[in-house]
Amino acid sequence: MMQEKFLSLKDARKILGVSERSMYRYIHDGRLKAYKIGYWKIKEKDLQEFIEQSFHKPEETERRS
Repeated sequence: MMQEKFLSLKDARKILGVSERSMYRYIHDGRLKAYKIGYWKIKEKDLQEFIEQSFHKPEETERRS
């Protein structure tokens, strides 16, 4: 069985390049799944999904125009 890899809030925000406040906002708004296991932890796959949903391709914007 493969174990899930969890990231600390600090590690996840470094990857995203955002402030701690932004991370808490993403979690509070339900945009980013996080788990309170002593400290906030984020599954690596959930962070990857968040990144994919947060960034759009330029051609998608052009088609909507």
